[in-house]
Amino acid sequence: MSEIKQEDRRVQRTKSQLWEALLKQSRERSWENINVRGICTEANVARSSFYLHFNNKFDLLDFGFSHGMEAARIFVQSSKTEEVRWATFDWLFTHIAGKHEFYKETGPANEFIFARFQRSVCELLTYELTLKRKACSSEAVAFAVGGVFSVLKTQVAKQGHALGAKQRNQLNHWTNLVLGIKAS
Repeated sequence: MSEIKQEDRRVQRTKSQLWEALLKQSRERSWENINVRGICTEANVARSSFYLHFNNKFDLLDFGFSHGMEAARIFVQSSKTEEVRWATFDWLFTHIAGKHEFYKETGPANEFIFARFQRSVCELLTYELTLKRKACSSEAVAFAVGGVFSVLKTQVAKQGHALGAKQRNQLNHWTNLVLGIKAS
């Protein structure tokens, strides 16, 4: 009988502290000026502990995104959205509504992290397309997600409010146009 071992709570806490420290550092420094020593100091975690879990700051960044995107994949998989509505964006709009501070901030490293997040959302939309048995080029997916992010940055970051239902529907419509998906 195979047993899945639950990660120790102390390990979970350490990884979470390191992730939060990385995000805090990103508000204060450029990506190039963020280092493991600074992350560990901010998190009050020994560097040796950092290296038990991660090879470098990129591994930590990937951990944060993969951990967060797993919940998004579950959301997309369990959503019963119609063929022309995108659970990926429903998740994204909800996620952003709870994290206004990140989208309002323009810390030096935020552009790098934001670009990595955008790639993760592209992967999520590609996953949803696979679930819906739709074929689209990676360029079309990137263009659609880039457009949605552009609107979100303007609406959420600059105007400080979440998108309304009409704006969400419009973004879904534009996504369908870019992906070449027609309503049945």
